[in-house]
Amino acid sequence: MIVVILVIGFLLRILNLNQSLWLDEAINVVSVSKLNYYDLVTKYALGDFHPPLFHPILKFWISIFGNSEISVRMPSVLFGVGAIYVTYLIAREVASKKLAYLAAFFMAIAPYEIYFSQEARMYSMEGFLGLLTGYLFLKILKEEKFLYFLGFTLLMILAVYVDYFGFFLPLIYIFYCVYEKKIGLLKKIFVSFGVTFIVWLLWLPFFIKQFANAVETTKSLPGWAAVVGDNSIKNFLLTFVKFSIGRIHFDNKVLYGLFVLPILVLFGYLSILGFKYIKRKWSTYLAIFFWLPVVVSFLISFFYPIYQPFRLLYVLPILYIFLAGGVLSFGGVKRKVLFLLVGLVCLGGVFIYNYFPRYHREDWRSAVAAVEEIEEGGDLVVFTSYEVMKPWIYYQKGGIEGVGSSEYEKIDGAKRVFLVRYLWPVFDPEDKVRGRVEDEFLLVDEKDFNGVFWQLYVRDEKN
Repeated sequence: MIVVILVIGFLLRILNLNQSLWLDEAINVVSVSKLNYYDLVTKYALGDFHPPLFHPILKFWISIFGNSEISVRMPSVLFGVGAIYVTYLIAREVASKKLAYLAAFFMAIAPYEIYFSQEARMYSMEGFLGLLTGYLFLKILKEEKFLYFLGFTLLMILAVYVDYFGFFLPLIYIFYCVYEKKIGLLKKIFVSFGVTFIVWLLWLPFFIKQFANAVETTKSLPGWAAVVGDNSIKNFLLTFVKFSIGRIHFDNKVLYGLFVLPILVLFGYLSILGFKYIKRKWSTYLAIFFWLPVVVSFLISFFYPIYQPFRLLYVLPILYIFLAGGVLSFGGVKRKVLFLLVGLVCLGGVFIYNYFPRYHREDWRSAVAAVEEIEEGGDLVVFTSYEVMKPWIYYQKGGIEGVGSSEYEKIDGAKRVFLVRYLWPVFDPEDKVRGRVEDEFLLVDEKDFNGVFWQLYVRDEKN
C-alpha cells in the first residue's frame, strides 16, 4: 500500500515539472553551473541568505544529469516523496498503520507540498530533513539507542546547513522535554545540539558576512523586506490557507474568502478531532512540532523579515496526520464522506495549479523566445538589476545583449530596446530606468508572460 501511495506522490510531483524556471531557480542553476565548489560555498553563498549545503549538492547532480528544468528539480521531487514516507513512519509510531496510510496519502496529494517539491531550491530538502529529525526523536522517546542519537545529530547538522529554519528544530525538542519534564533526556539531546552548534561554527564567519549583506540590502532596497518575508497578520493567516489548498487565489477577495472559509473550518475541526484521536503524549508532541516553528518564526519577523510558510515544510505533514486522525474519528458513511472532502480539496488544488497557467511559475522561457524571434541587429535587452538577468542567461540562445544597472550607457547605442521591468518596485522604485529609455525611445509593443513583462521601444528619430 505505501508503495502505491509513494508512486502516486511521485507522479503528481513530476506533472508539469518542465515549466519555466523562475528567478530564484535560475539564479541557483546558472551560478552552480558556472562556479566551482569552493566559490559556491565561500562567495556565492554570501549573497544568498541560506547555508551552503544545497548548492554543492545541486552542482553534483547537474554534473551527472545536466541542467534542464526537469533535471534540476528532480532532487526536490525525490525529497518530497521521501517526506511522504517519513510522514507514514511518524503516523505509524504515534497511532496505527491505518492512520499512517491515510496521512501518507493526504501528504502525497498535498498541493502546497507538491508545488515546492517541484522547485530547484532547498525547501523540499529542508522539509524532508526536518521531518526526519522528528521521526528519530520519536524513536528516541521510545528507546534511547545510541544509533538514534547519532542519526538525530547528523540530521540536525544537515538541516542547519541547508536552511536557517533548521534552527527552529531544537526548540521543538527542548520545549517538549521541558513540558513533559523529561530532564534526563533533555540533557542527552543537548549533547546533540552542542555537536550541531560546534560543527555549525565552521560557517559562522560566513554567516556574519551574509547577515551584514542582508542588512545592507534591506537598507538600500526597502522593498526587499516585503519579498523575503512578511510579518503581517494576513500573511500568518494565509499560512493555513496555503497549507490547505496550495498557492491558489482569486482576484475577487469576497469570492476567495467564501471559498477558503469552509475549507479552513473543515480542516480545523478535523485537526482538533485528530489531536484527540491520537494518544495525548504523542498528540502533544505533534502539536508542539507544528505550532512552535510557525509562531516563533512569525514573531522573529517583527525584528527581521524572514517569515514565509514554504520555509516550514517540515511542519506540514503534521497537519495531514491530524486530518487523518480526524477522519478516522468517524465510522461508516461519515468517514468516507470526510475522506472524499479532504481528498477533493487537495486534488482540487493540484488540478487548478496544473491546468490553469496563471498559477504556474513565471514564464521566462517564452519571454526570451519571443524576444529572440523578433530581435534585430543592434537591439538591447535592459533589466532593472543584473541579478534578474539570470533567467535570461539560462534561456538565451541568440546573441542579443542584455545589460543590468552598471551598463546603462549602452542604451545610447541601441536601435531598439526591450525593457524588462521585473521587480522594478524593489530594484528601481523610482522607475528611473524606464524614464531613461523613454527619453530616447518610443513604446511600440508589450507582452506579459505570466509575470515576466517586457516592453519594446524603438528609437525616437525626433531626438
